[in-house]
Parts: sequence; C-alpha cells; structure tokens
Amino acid sequence: LDLPAPDDDRLVLSADQAELTQEGASTLAGTVRLAKGGSRLEAQALSWVGFQNNADGSRVYIQVENAACGYVYRPDDLHIVIDLPQVTITGNNLRREILTGAFPTAIEMIKAEDVPGKGARVVIVLRERRPYLSAHLGRYLFVDVTR
Repeated sequence: LDLPAPDDDRLVLSADQAELTQEGASTLAGTVRLAKGGSRLEAQALSWVGFQNNADGSRVYIQVENAACGYVYRPDDLHIVIDLPQVTITGNNLRREILTGAFPTAIEMIKAEDVPGKGARVVIVLRERRPYLSAHLGRYLFVDVTR
C-alpha cells in the first residue's frame, strides 16, 4: 500500500510502560499516557498479527518477540498505520492480508509489510472513518476500532 509519510504528531506506544492513545476519551486500567518522540529497541521479529470481532467493535493484535514499541497514526480517513521500528517480518504467512470483509466490522483488511531500512508496518484498511484506541501491553500492541 502506498501511504503518505507520517508527520511529527505520531503517538508512540513505548516498551517502557502501557500507554494509551485514542481519538476521543478512554482509560486503560486507570492509566493514560501520551508520548511523542522516539523509541529505542533492539532488532526483533514480528511474531503474530491477529483479528477479533465482537459486539462493540474489532481488535487487531500485534505481537513481537520481545518488548513492543510502535508508532500509531492515521495518514488518512481509511487507514490506521502501526510502524514497528527495528522489527522484521520473517515468515511469508505474516505478510498475507487478513481479509475481514465477511465480518460486520469497520475493518476491511489488515496487512503487514516490510519498510526497507526502517522496520515493519501493519496497515489497517477501514471501510469508513471510525474512532480507534491503541494500547500496549508487554510484547503486544492492540488497536480497537469501533463498529
């Protein structure tokens, strides 16, 4: 997918602590932290990308080998992007698109791709603009999209 480069307003989900970013207002276990800036991690591999649909919306799961760190941003109305610095995609299965069109969800597709010289990127393609919530817990990054 050809997406515009992120601007300086990307929000960072760091490996140091669980952080929460959202278009709107919410909390995660009473802790809300927003951070801008860099993330320093050693090289690691993407372990898993998954999708779950429920009554309130959908969740995209991203798991890496060690501590997760990523930049979550929306380059336009129909995309949510998670840049994963220093992360490589080692298996072809992880590069396959997850097509979610058969589910009653705002998410059309999820795709993981390599970004040469930078790491990996997970792109969530939406059917229409929807609010989303991003959270980090240990080796996982979550993106919840409302229905």
